[in-house]
Amino acid sequence: IGVDVYGAASEYAAVMIDTTSLVRVLRTRIFGVPDAASGQGLVVERTGLLVVDSSLVSDFSGDGVYAYSVDSIDMRRSVLQYNGDAGLWVGTPDTATASRLVFSRNRVTQNAYYGVYAYYVRQGLFDHNVFVGSGYYGDGVTAYGSRAAVLSFLADSLDVRQSNWLNAQTFDSVRVDSVVTVSTDYGGDIYDFRTVVVTNARFQTGYYDALYLEGRGADTSTVLVQNS
Repeated sequence: IGVDVYGAASEYAAVMIDTTSLVRVLRTRIFGVPDAASGQGLVVERTGLLVVDSSLVSDFSGDGVYAYSVDSIDMRRSVLQYNGDAGLWVGTPDTATASRLVFSRNRVTQNAYYGVYAYYVRQGLFDHNVFVGSGYYGDGVTAYGSRAAVLSFLADSLDVRQSNWLNAQTFDSVRVDSVVTVSTDYGGDIYDFRTVVVTNARFQTGYYDALYLEGRGADTSTVLVQNS
């Protein structure tokens, strides 16, 4: 709580925690080494609950935060910036062990591959986040779920140039409410869903669709777009 951590070059991670019930990172700053192979920032594996609040993870050559086989992740009021891979990477072995992700009021800036990459999540709940990215290789948010999973965005701002603001695959329902996106090339892609609801959203895109939706079939998928 309330400490600064400085990673060294050629480390696997500045902070690594494995096989616990609870990890809390509060008011902490974790720094990598700019323009050096400084590995990952925070690595947490095989844990019940990871809480990151009011913290900063910056300038790692790998992921800012790497969470593998973590049941629930709650990240709030934090900054993930200038990391060489994803700002936040979430992974589980299969959909039966999928994570619950709450991502609220964070700022995600110029991470080279993804803002948030999640594979798999049973719930992905995003609200009031700011994503800024330009000229990198991955999407603002990439999320893989299951046929029972839920994904939602509320009042998020995603200014993601040259990439998708969203790439979502296999969810029961996806809700996008009061979201603002800017993309010079691509938009948002949602595949294999039962229900998509988009309300009060504003999309600015360049060459491609603001939203590309591909459901499970005419008899099983529904889409509602309102005030957008």
